[in-house]
Amino acid sequence: MTELKPCPFCGSHDVKHYTTGDYGFPFDYVRCRDCSVSVRENSEQAATTAWNTRTDTKPQLMDLLAIIHRDGGHYVAEHGLEKAQQDAIKIIYELRETMYENNQD
Repeated sequence: MTELKPCPFCGSHDVKHYTTGDYGFPFDYVRCRDCSVSVRENSEQAATTAWNTRTDTKPQLMDLLAIIHRDGGHYVAEHGLEKAQQDAIKIIYELRETMYENNQD
């Protein structure tokens, strides 16, 4: 099996391959166990290739961080890319928890 590269979004090395039979047909996916980003394909090789094939995602990442931090990119400039990514993940988890709590009422 081909080695999986670290997550392109959070840099984690805690990346795993899974095979599942959800929705009545099997498929394979690779998922970062820290930030939950994933790719899904029809085979292990295709999922691994898709995960390991990178384009320059930095412009999109910077845009996404600016949206999450709601600051036009100033947070990244002030705190650095790694901290901005870590804090963005925390923000997303907090928002998801709040949305879950609001749906329980």
